[in-house]
Amino acid sequence: MPRSFLSKLVDEKNNIFLVTGDDDGLNAWYYVQTDQRKASMLLKEAPGKKTKLTDYGEILDSGWGAMPPRAIQAKYQSQES
Repeated sequence: MPRSFLSKLVDEKNNIFLVTGDDDGLNAWYYVQTDQRKASMLLKEAPGKKTKLTDYGEILDSGWGAMPPRAIQAKYQSQES
């Protein structure tokens, strides 16, 4: 469960968000797919609050580090069309 996260909508058509933050003291990133209702709820989450991302949708990819590797980012950017 990340803390101090930032959510960015990367694929509006499919409601896929890139969520980055601190997970137990380590940088982590997650791609989360939500439904429309939960997308607005996820965007309103307060930074610094512990959040269970599976409450908002399905985690499609995740890993350690400040940002996902470029190949993973490209995978989701290509879905935007």
